[in-house]
Amino acid sequence: GIPPVVFEGREALALMNGTACETAQAALAVLGGEELVAAAEAAAALVLEALGANPEALDARVHAARPHPGQAASAAHLRALLAGSRRLRDASARAGVAVQDAYTVRCVPQVLGAVRDALAHARQVVTTELNAVTDNPTFFPEEDAVLHAGNFHGQPIALAMDHVKVALAEVALFSERRLARLLDPAANGGLPPFLIRADAGVRSGLMGLQYCASSTVADNAVLAHPASLGSVPTNANNQDVVGMGTVAVRQARRLLDNGRRVVAIELLAAAEAIDLVGRETLAAGTRAAYDAIRRLVPPLLEDRPLGRDVERLADALGVFAS
Repeated sequence: GIPPVVFEGREALALMNGTACETAQAALAVLGGEELVAAAEAAAALVLEALGANPEALDARVHAARPHPGQAASAAHLRALLAGSRRLRDASARAGVAVQDAYTVRCVPQVLGAVRDALAHARQVVTTELNAVTDNPTFFPEEDAVLHAGNFHGQPIALAMDHVKVALAEVALFSERRLARLLDPAANGGLPPFLIRADAGVRSGLMGLQYCASSTVADNAVLAHPASLGSVPTNANNQDVVGMGTVAVRQARRLLDNGRRVVAIELLAAAEAIDLVGRETLAAGTRAAYDAIRRLVPPLLEDRPLGRDVERLADALGVFAS
């Protein structure tokens, strides 16, 4: 229903000649990344509940002592989600249990907070670019000047998106490592292997989903390679070094889709673990996340294909980011 745009002089060239395409896609990638990291924090909070984690790692004093903005924001989000939990156990309540949890449980604010900071930097770069003149030549009518320059060069977006790519890959890697801990009977605090409710050895539980998550993480490692280093000269060596920002953005969007699926798998597994330990002692925030999962995906009472369940959760990550 949107009427076709009728271009005025030079407007069509400006769209193609500058960074409009890669910048628009970069803006969507940043917004999606911000949603992904918030949903990943919700998934992590559910895993912390399931494993009875030590809440001291989230104490505001810890994060004030290392004042990265993203880390503080991540810790605050986790504290809000876990406020009122009766499953978390601090050092005084850990007789016979290690005081310090594994990094995937203890360092959530530090890791996902760094992702938040990477996205914040990219947001700043993209916002500047959205409001910039990236055409060539550059016209200054009030001075009757036409200047031939290089504002079309996509290096700012390329470098920002390469940073985002690594950050998005880290979200999925971190999520998969928590998933692995949740499924491993040697590390999950007494939960059954692969969260199989009954007939272990006959049923597979969530074993197959970890294969999916781990292969996706491996795919991400290739996609996260810096596109900005892949410049190839063109135009008789006039365009002898280019930013490759559009390639970086395309890869970032693939990484975003992959990250959504891995976090969706963690959410699904976390809900299964909560079913096994009991949801009555959850915090209000994590209970809301659990209920949102169960509105989309039923419990795994017997083995079934889980692909559609994962896609439903991946498509609904915004629910867990709010």
